[in-house]
Parts: sequence; structure tokens; C-alpha cells
Amino acid sequence: MEFVTIAMAHAIAVASPGPDFALVLKTSLAKGHRAGAIAALGIASGISLHMFYCIVGLELIQSYFQSYFIYASYLGASVLIYLGLNSLYVCTYGQDLKMPEAEENLKSRNIFFVGFLTNGMNVKATIFFISLFAIVIDIHTPTYVLILYGVYLVIATFIWFYFLSYFLTRDRLSNTFKRHENRINLALGIVFIFFGLQFLIQT
Repeated sequence: MEFVTIAMAHAIAVASPGPDFALVLKTSLAKGHRAGAIAALGIASGISLHMFYCIVGLELIQSYFQSYFIYASYLGASVLIYLGLNSLYVCTYGQDLKMPEAEENLKSRNIFFVGFLTNGMNVKATIFFISLFAIVIDIHTPTYVLILYGVYLVIATFIWFYFLSYFLTRDRLSNTFKRHENRINLALGIVFIFFGLQFLIQT
């Protein structure tokens, strides 16, 4: 019963529109399914960070790494705001912001890193996992079971965003998105900046 509740709560949370969804949408439409899948893997890996501090103990982690959490949140917010500004720039000038070559090309490791930060530094995701452990998970649940829960959540998150990227890049849907590319970039720019500012306010 505990697992079923966790799976249902996670399914609702992961399917809800947010920065993860926006990142997969933007990456998939701009770079294709492979890049979208890498972003999905980064997002799913961010789940492991949430599970780690929930299992080890949030208070213990914060007592030793409090400054790390603050700076990491600022970094996550900066990434989202940059993505937002980049989308607005693309909407206006039809190309990405000019950055150093390694960043401009957004190589696989960079896409993964952005996905990891987008989820791992998401304050709402932090609140979700803390609430899940406080309300749903019994304090007597063995650690190995908690780890299995974590493995499931990582895999389920990746599968959801992988197939989301797959469907977004199918010819008919992709062509529809491309016809409205400017409007989508404008909307995504606003969404990314909104979530980035939320990160800053809640830090």
C-alpha cells in the first residue's frame, strides 16, 4: 500500500507542468529526441539527490552542507533564467545567445547537467519528497526498501520524460510545433524565468 501511494503521488507530480517538462519540450524541439532523452536522464538523476537527503536525513545534510544548498539553489535558478533569456532571444533573433563554443553546442554532458540541476535544485521537488517521507513513508520502513523506492522513482521519471520527448519529436507533432516555434519560445522563455525567480525567492 505504501508503494502504491508513492507511485500514484509521483505520477501526478511528474506529469504536472513545470520546469522539467519545459526543459524536455525545449530540448527535444530544438535538438531532437536524443538530446531530449539525455535531458530526461539528467532530470531522473536529480531524483536520486532528493532521495539521498531524505534517506540520510535532511537535518544532518543541512547541518554540514547548508551553504552548499544555498549556492546550489542559486545555480539552479541561474540556469533556468539563462534558459528563459535564451528562449526569448531565439524568439526575437532566430538563434541562440552567443556563448563559448562548448556551451553553444550544448554537448551531451551539458544537457545532462542542465537536466540534473533543473530537477535537483527544484524547491518544489524538495518539498514534495520531504512531504512524501513525512506523511506517506513509515519511519520503520527498512533502508533497503527506501533505496528500492528511489530506484523506482528515478526509472519512472526517466521513462515518462523519455517517451514525452519521443512523442514531441514525431513528424506530425514536430511540424506543428515548428509552425508555432516563435510562440513556443516566447512561452517557454516566460516559464523558465518565472521558475528561476521562484527558486531565488524561495531560497
